[in-house]
Amino acid sequence: MPTVIILAGGKGTRLQKVISALPKPLAPINTEPFLFLLIKYIASYGFIDFVLCTGHMASAIEEALASWPLSKTLNITISKESKPLGTAGAIKHAETHIHSDNFIVVNGDTFINLNYHHYLNCFTENNALALLALFPSKDHSASGSVCIDNQNRITGFYEKMATPPTSPYINAGVYLLNKRIILSLKPNANISLETTVFPEILSKYKQRIYGFVCPGDFIDIGTPDNYDKSQHLLKKYQTVTINNKKSV
Repeated sequence: MPTVIILAGGKGTRLQKVISALPKPLAPINTEPFLFLLIKYIASYGFIDFVLCTGHMASAIEEALASWPLSKTLNITISKESKPLGTAGAIKHAETHIHSDNFIVVNGDTFINLNYHHYLNCFTENNALALLALFPSKDHSASGSVCIDNQNRITGFYEKMATPPTSPYINAGVYLLNKRIILSLKPNANISLETTVFPEILSKYKQRIYGFVCPGDFIDIGTPDNYDKSQHLLKKYQTVTINNKKSV
């Protein structure tokens, strides 16, 4: 199974007035850290190799993992940034921990009800270099928008625009990427996947960049309002089956 990278280094400025003593990935969802809920959900599909890209309040995440029983069952590695590196820069910094040709990237403040088995199959069947999870939405003001053609190939990226060109989809914050995409990135540089890398690979590999539409539950916990909504929305995902055992 591919390595899973979770981007967990952001400051979470909008949420700090609600959880000022914690980094955003540890925001409690009905008393359970969001990060643990996210890892459990992904691990329920058979993934065992995780890399956490940390930065802001990294020590709090390390301490929480040390006392979490599942951290002894899964392979969880910390890739700590000494300075902000952006989404792509964080992945480049973690490159030596990626043990598969293709790997998954997940935003550490976003949850989507994604069937990862179907997701992997779609990537393979299309001989893709990049596959982005997309969510149908009319509100494009807080998330990047993505346009696709009738074969689900991506035709354009539009960052946080209220009225993007003919796109009903937003970036859901889950990516399946081939490792060659990060090989040429400059180490220790602050680089964005969304505004720099994705537009560049679209121009270079236009026929091999695809979208995967997920109409199920989706939420970004990064605002106080969404964080409040997540307490109810995510409750049903807090008990999942991993290796035929219940994990709570």
